[in-house]
Amino acid sequence: MRENAHKPASKADISRVDERVDACVRRMASEIIKSNARVEKLEEGIAKNTQRILAAVERSNQLMETANRAIALHGQTLSEIQSRLQNHKKRIADLEAAGE
Repeated sequence: MRENAHKPASKADISRVDERVDACVRRMASEIIKSNARVEKLEEGIAKNTQRILAAVERSNQLMETANRAIALHGQTLSEIQSRLQNHKKRIADLEAAGE
């Protein structure tokens, strides 16, 4: 055990402790400021990435809508062609039957 452990702290002792605490607080404040700057950069990056992702999703949705319209149009066109083909087959059969 130290001899002066029970001795009251002098003004110089308190001043040294106070200086050490102030230095520690200044370092912590500096680190907090740096951390806040890094968090702000992360938030900006996240916001930019979110915008890029949303734009890509929107483009994808537009492409899907275009593809769905094309599929529907092709289906309708195919139905019309099949109907015409059946009509032609019937007319050919009728002409062949009339020629016999």
